[in-house]
Amino acid sequence: MSNFEALRWQMSASPIGYHPSSWSSIGGSLDAQPELLVFLQFLKPSGSRSMIETFSRSSRVAAINAVFVSFCFPRGIHVKRTSPLPRAPSPRPIRYDVYGGSTLSKTCTAPSSRPSSPNWHFIEVDRLEKKIIIGEERCSMDAVRSIPHRLALRNIDSIVKEIEKIRRHHETTINERHYHHASERPRKIDKSSRLDQLSKRLQEYAWSAEPLAKERAIDEALRLSVEDEDLRLVFQSRFFYYSTIQATFGRQHNFFRHDNDKVHDLWSTVLSTCASANSESRYLELNYLKLADSLKHDHHSFIAARYLRHVLDSRLSGNELYFLVKLWHHYLDFALKIARTIAIGQRLKLFQYYIIEWPIFNECLQVLPLGVLKIAFAPARQIGYLALRLINIGSRSLVPNFFSIFYGKPTLALEGLNSGFQPSSEKLSTYRFSFRHLPLYHGALLNSVSDSDPKKVSFGRGKFFEGTVLEASSLWPQYFGVLGVVSKYYGSGILLIGSSLFYLASCKKDNAVRANASAITALNTFFSRSIEELQSNIPDGQALAAFLVESFAAIDLYCQNAVETFNGLAGYVDISPIRLKTIRERIEVPSIPLFDNVPYLRRFTMNGHVYLASDFLPEPPVMVMGGFDVNNDLIVDTMSLGGELVIWLRIYGSLSPFSSGGHYPIHATDDHYVAAVKSQHIYYFTSVEEDASSVTYKDELGEEHSTSDFFVLAQRHEDTKFEWREFWPKRDPSYSAASESARRDDEHLESLLKSLVEFRPQMLECR
Repeated sequence: MSNFEALRWQMSASPIGYHPSSWSSIGGSLDAQPELLVFLQFLKPSGSRSMIETFSRSSRVAAINAVFVSFCFPRGIHVKRTSPLPRAPSPRPIRYDVYGGSTLSKTCTAPSSRPSSPNWHFIEVDRLEKKIIIGEERCSMDAVRSIPHRLALRNIDSIVKEIEKIRRHHETTINERHYHHASERPRKIDKSSRLDQLSKRLQEYAWSAEPLAKERAIDEALRLSVEDEDLRLVFQSRFFYYSTIQATFGRQHNFFRHDNDKVHDLWSTVLSTCASANSESRYLELNYLKLADSLKHDHHSFIAARYLRHVLDSRLSGNELYFLVKLWHHYLDFALKIARTIAIGQRLKLFQYYIIEWPIFNECLQVLPLGVLKIAFAPARQIGYLALRLINIGSRSLVPNFFSIFYGKPTLALEGLNSGFQPSSEKLSTYRFSFRHLPLYHGALLNSVSDSDPKKVSFGRGKFFEGTVLEASSLWPQYFGVLGVVSKYYGSGILLIGSSLFYLASCKKDNAVRANASAITALNTFFSRSIEELQSNIPDGQALAAFLVESFAAIDLYCQNAVETFNGLAGYVDISPIRLKTIRERIEVPSIPLFDNVPYLRRFTMNGHVYLASDFLPEPPVMVMGGFDVNNDLIVDTMSLGGELVIWLRIYGSLSPFSSGGHYPIHATDDHYVAAVKSQHIYYFTSVEEDASSVTYKDELGEEHSTSDFFVLAQRHEDTKFEWREFWPKRDPSYSAASESARRDDEHLESLLKSLVEFRPQMLECR
């Protein structure tokens, strides 16, 4: 073994690192160091013919030092050419710097004689003089200190990759591994096996005095144990005494204690059932209380949360999805409680009773479903209060994904702005984002601020809010202010007083005047600020303002009317039908949830009487009572519609009768319109005539009621057309179900009607 090989072997086996002065014992000429020759040949430019001349001892040591770093740490160093590689001979020498890469501020043991700032080692190739110059320069201490840490981290990564390869993690999912563990008897790991040897090496790094290596080794052991139940059993005996986890306030809990086995088994079975693809499973329902308790337990919460992160990523459905949402709400409440405790300074009490891993909570947020399910998993009220607590704490780094997911500023792709801004649909392409969720979360945060002491909340200013829609200097807060108004009337309806086109109110008519004034104030603020941006010379600001105004106009004909009638605002934007239709196709506008879930209406005409329903059967279910010929006395029509295409008109008949002027109500018959009365969460459908001050409806028991407080269903846009299509006894060839759930409902209704046809002769015989 050469001196250089011996030194390389010695250094790779040592966790501490040597000072360059200790390498000076390597003597001899450069010709005696074949590795150096190979290295220099590798460095020389293509096509050059270098000649190595005789060097002094100090230069030779410098060269060996440089070669050692590059040879022993091929992935941990960088070789940088500091002058360009010429295509022809150049009088300037080509210089290569050999250094330690990115720094990690960690200490390491070294001889006390080590200088405070070691040297850079560089190699210059002078092609004209045909020689190589090896020299030194002063460098940062961090470059040398980082070498043993980088080597340890690289070794840990290598160990983990080999473990995953042995366990075939690249071929199976986490759920499948837990399923196989539950369905097969776990095999004991041979002490002499490669897997056991690797776990022992990972254990040694977990016991290391180097904090960075220790943290990485423990974190990987925890991750592998959650993702593979068999590996947890392998690691349990090795990590029992010292594999601890650092919690929020420094409290340590052992992940591999045997009294935690029940928690591991409980959550492992959850992941196992996720792999079985059985949507009818009742495991989450039957074990809900145990699972919920583990998420808040003093010793088990951080264990349960690591499993919960993978369950959230399993995309459950049906009954299991319902209980998963409940579990997540449970954990969200827990996080909110701890954040509140931190915000008010009760750290000693938190240290004694609670524990949560914010990084794991952050990962859970990242895998939450998008689209319609997002609001189910993340209720606006809870998100608003949690945002307030994090603002009070003053640290976005605690849960970095939170504000980017719920309050992140949408990015807009601007096109053609070099030629100057023009209100053209080709000038701006939009990024797809949800108009349903952003205003809800924004409004929830404002409500949470108003519920607390607003003077104690520094809101919208500072680096904390950069990149979010909460930034005070941005147009987004004003935009969400008017969207908040719109979202209210999509829940409570547009209140009509006479022929007013844009009269907004809450559910209580006593607040109508105040709500309308608030809506007008929000509109004036947003529109005035938008005009300022549109008149500026900043293309980005102009484009954003134009897009937000156009997006607001695209929501419904009432928003469009507001843009058209505000101080010449329409002259700065494009609100043509084609442009608004394009925007509606790209964004999610506020919607009526009732018709998101059931995207159709039914009309049952029996013996001259008309019954309306938004589900399977009308109230009361008169068809099953008999007394008529299903084939001859019954006609069923269906109207397909969506929650994003209709709107409720709120009618208080005691204030003003219903008037269809300026609106597009949906016809129930030729002279009646579709109406509904809402009682708690149930809609009872009926019909209403022009100028009516009240409606009559029947409940599920068949009892008749009258009220002057009702809704009328109307089109959201002028160009939308809704038609009744025959479903029974003949089906209109042009009819098709609006969704998969509607198709199943069609099949059930058709099956019921056919069974009534078959059952009618027996009913007549009984009479």
